[in-house]
Amino acid sequence: MIGRAGRPQYDDRGIAYIMAQSEKRDFYQRFLYEPFPVESSLHKQLHDHINAEIAGGTIKSFQDCMNYLSKTYFYTRLIKNPIYYGAAQSKSAEAVNEFLGKLVSGILNDLQAAGCIQIGEKYSVGSTELGDIASFYYLSYKTVQMFSAKLRPFRLHGESFLPLLELLTDAAEFD
Repeated sequence: MIGRAGRPQYDDRGIAYIMAQSEKRDFYQRFLYEPFPVESSLHKQLHDHINAEIAGGTIKSFQDCMNYLSKTYFYTRLIKNPIYYGAAQSKSAEAVNEFLGKLVSGILNDLQAAGCIQIGEKYSVGSTELGDIASFYYLSYKTVQMFSAKLRPFRLHGESFLPLLELLTDAAEFD
């Protein structure tokens, strides 16, 4: 438990209490003196975050995307521990930027294939209606791609409601 009880005007420090079973005391106490780095998990949801930033107008080009990511904790940890994120063993700025460029390029291509964004001249990017829907409703880009593909031939008139329910349960959010 960590906090200042929401009273920053009265307290200038916080206190942390670690509550654990007595047999785990030594395990947790070791981390007070030998901390381990906390890695980012942004890379696992990067498609959806980038889609939301494009839909929101923050990212308008490939370079904007690179600049945006360079200000994240993910980028900080990528530089320090590139192997964890699947990058080359080299920690050089060139190697990290090359990896990030390939990652961004792949993500933008995936989002375009899903119908969430359009890639224009000079690698400019813009959101589509599907991208806006995914961002607004916090849906995975895979979900809106699947809905779009499966609803295209689907006709509500004269069909059972069951296929629509089956379609909804196929959403990535229910995995």
